[in-house]
Amino acid sequence: MSRRVLADFLVTSKQKYLSALRASSPKGKHGWTVVMGNESGDLDTIACSIAFAYHQTNHLQKPTIPLIRIHKDDLKLRAENIYALGLAGITEPHTQLFLLSDVPENDWNQTDFALVDHNRLAPEFARGNGEEAGRVIAVIDHHEDEGLYTDTANPRTIIPTGSCASQVAAFMLSNALTGSDPSPPSIPSDIATLLLSAILVDTSLKTTAEGGKATPLDVHAAALLAPHALYPEEISSEEVQSMVSQFTALGVQTASLAQLQLPSQSEPDLPSLAQSLRKAVPLQSLNNTLAAKKFDVSHLSAPELLRRDFKEYAFQVELGGNKVSLKAGLSTVPVALNAWVGGSSASSDGDITTLLTDGQEFMRKRGLAVLGILTHYQKERKKGGKPKGKREMAWLIRMDYFSPSSPPSGPSISEVLSRRIFSGIEASEVLKVKKHKEFKSHTLSSSADEAHERDSTPSNVIVRIYKQGNSHATRKATAPILRRILEEY
Repeated sequence: MSRRVLADFLVTSKQKYLSALRASSPKGKHGWTVVMGNESGDLDTIACSIAFAYHQTNHLQKPTIPLIRIHKDDLKLRAENIYALGLAGITEPHTQLFLLSDVPENDWNQTDFALVDHNRLAPEFARGNGEEAGRVIAVIDHHEDEGLYTDTANPRTIIPTGSCASQVAAFMLSNALTGSDPSPPSIPSDIATLLLSAILVDTSLKTTAEGGKATPLDVHAAALLAPHALYPEEISSEEVQSMVSQFTALGVQTASLAQLQLPSQSEPDLPSLAQSLRKAVPLQSLNNTLAAKKFDVSHLSAPELLRRDFKEYAFQVELGGNKVSLKAGLSTVPVALNAWVGGSSASSDGDITTLLTDGQEFMRKRGLAVLGILTHYQKERKKGGKPKGKREMAWLIRMDYFSPSSPPSGPSISEVLSRRIFSGIEASEVLKVKKHKEFKSHTLSSSADEAHERDSTPSNVIVRIYKQGNSHATRKATAPILRRILEEY
């Protein structure tokens, strides 16, 4: 498969899909499925969407188009995406990909959806088009299972892996095993490149036994994809062939992927296999390049950092005796708070003016009641050695989100909400948060008087900032915790 084939598939699919929409009535059927990942637009979600669409269209004869849920201006926010897409021959993603800005504003008669890298259809799609509600016909994901679409989705695979791309690769390869072709199944080079790049970005092939996120399925999927992937020009064909020979000798089998999808599967030799993969020159080069591009966000403004890796959630919450609807968002930011918003020494408070200004504006534009900013960064060790991963949390709750519904002497709904969130976050044994010495005024105990905190931040938000003790707890862990705090309180 040449680098133009995947690009041509995307362009042709986009043209055919839009033509089918124009040719059908607002309530008519056009036979297409839209596959989409989550709204963060990271490489995992893009690679999975494209790979699933290609497989459904070309191997199962089910016309499917990948919808990338970002706007054209947001493509620049992730340099690692642009690099991996270019490596796979998608050199003009602004026009080749089907983006949110390409979706018809009115009468979008789309009813059939496939979900990858998330397992709940967003409200704007679930409401349906015309008289029909959106229908989910397939789910492949690695987040917490919300128990939806059990009667409509096939496949419905929701398994905890480091990268969803590993599951899509397993689905494609295992599906190919059922065909009549006696030759060993493989994935086209462009698709293999995207899926492998996503696995590397998400896991760096560091296993859970080594303190990383890669599961047996992630490692084995990478080993199966690597021989078929495309690599930077500086990687010689001899180096690629040497890697292929090495992986062949390791004896990784496609047929074993079905067993590796079982959550209870363990493999004592997995760390040594992962180390062998990491040492392969082509993989090492690709992994280092992707990591460097992922963590270089120096060119992005604070608002761009907030929207670069953002996910939105809708909740029904019991507050003050009433059931209220609210929207919350979680932004993952690869920069320490003190470097971003002007921190200070441990003896005084950091200046959070930038955080308040940009955070409030971001929340207003998105209609958010709650914004969690989840930072992660590498901290150099004093005595040398490898840098240590660190995480922080900044929580913002808007005071003006709800209409006043309590007497002046009592707490507002926003204050009740903030106390619930802060106490829940502080009680979490998974997150293990603690006070942040560089932002002392904003790490008060949740039992403290919120009025003091509100006075110290002259704005329309209540703020709480923490250091996160568990550096392995990502947004994938934080989002379910927030949901339980709000909906199961």
